Amino acid sequence: MDMGTGKTALPALIKACGIDILAVDKDADQIKDNPCVRGGYCSFEILQKDLLEIQMDNTFDMVTCISVLEHNKDHLPVVKGMAKMLKPGGVLIMTFPFNEEEYIPNAYQLPLAGYGRDAGPNNICQMYSKKEVELWCKEANLTLEDQQYWKAFTGKYWTNGQRMWPMKQVSKTEDHQLTCMTLKKN
Repeated sequence: MDMGTGKTALPALIKACGIDILAVDKDADQIKDNPCVRGGYCSFEILQKDLLEIQMDNTFDMVTCISVLEHNKDHLPVVKGMAKMLKPGGVLIMTFPFNEEEYIPNAYQLPLAGYGRDAGPNNICQMYSKKEVELWCKEANLTLEDQQYWKAFTGKYWTNGQRMWPMKQVSKTEDHQLTCMTLKKN
């Protein structure tokens, strides 16, 4: 299950590896503009649903949520909902803006934000910390299996400073603004 697919090809890449995939996105325009839903070998279905509204009868070995969670004000119910979709021992793979020690409710509103200020009051970009990850693990019966840290900007926070391309993988103690983590359902 891929949550918040948007226009990405991630589900098509997963399907090309021979894995059955289902995707979800609430934005009809994103679904319509995804080139991978038009048919063909790697086409896949995208359900039009909000992450907080999804009810599934079946469970999955893996749920991915790539750069989506930070845009949902109610992050705990979303993580709990994704964990509920996992089989025991299944994995949740997520990427999102991250600062080890400090939660930022909206990185777009930071004084040095490089973009996002004009996006409107409903377009937020949370920057989570280890405190939120610990809460998700406790409340959703998950265990942090692996975590990588990435420097995406030259400044301390998401969108601060110059965007780095390619991003640089760094250690936990170096400045970073993005994480990729694998959480396992107990």
